[in-house]
Amino acid sequence: MKKRLLLALSVLAVLTAGTGAEALYKVKKTAEAAKPVFQNAAEEKLYRLRQGEIFTDGGYLKKGVWGTMEGVVQAPPDIVWRLFIYANDWKKYGLPDLIDCRAVNEAVLEQVKDTKKVEDFYKALGNQVIDPVEHRLSRSQWENDTFQFFNMPWPVSDKWFVIRNSADETRSAEGIYKTTWEKKAGNIRDLHGELDLEPFEGNKNATYLRYHVETDPGSAIPRFLIKWGVKRSFPAAMVVIRRESVKLKERPAPLLKIQ
Repeated sequence: MKKRLLLALSVLAVLTAGTGAEALYKVKKTAEAAKPVFQNAAEEKLYRLRQGEIFTDGGYLKKGVWGTMEGVVQAPPDIVWRLFIYANDWKKYGLPDLIDCRAVNEAVLEQVKDTKKVEDFYKALGNQVIDPVEHRLSRSQWENDTFQFFNMPWPVSDKWFVIRNSADETRSAEGIYKTTWEKKAGNIRDLHGELDLEPFEGNKNATYLRYHVETDPGSAIPRFLIKWGVKRSFPAAMVVIRRESVKLKERPAPLLKIQ
């Protein structure tokens, strides 16, 4: 239940691990390996990132909690970016407890912004299938909305929300991508965060990923359980990001509209 709680707060925090990806990033330790000597904490952190380690942290807010995650993905930033922006594909990743996830347009959001009932969302959506990158333009800033719906164990009610993503690809030629998001509808009180991608140590075939989220589920749930879930689920999320990014490298990139 503890881990599932965090899975409802953000799409990243719900991703789970796969043994194949773990094998790709597992650091082999041998008795002969000499322990490195570091001049400072930053140097040590950089070394550990190179070895595939994942850094997480979290804490309490006045209402809710915050969490961060940092790690390296062995795929170009544009590949990792594609993984995040195509929300209609997230269900294919085998995410536990994910009931549904899809792109939403402004018309649907307008109808559900004041309701707590997920049934109202489906009524407003109908049979529409919305392109998650409908407003995407090459090397520009653009926005889209994403619906996410998670199954929660009793007695916690299932959680759903629509978030507005503000994407920034103005520095994509350098391999730098950024998006921020905030909750626009749903049955949680608050959710906002930020994702940053850039080449790791100048290598455009590897991505340094930094993720930050702040959330208040609005339920009578001890905050320490939420924080515990952040620190446990974020590393599992990174494993899946790595696994799916490796797969995505083999697929052709979609055509982009030119501004």
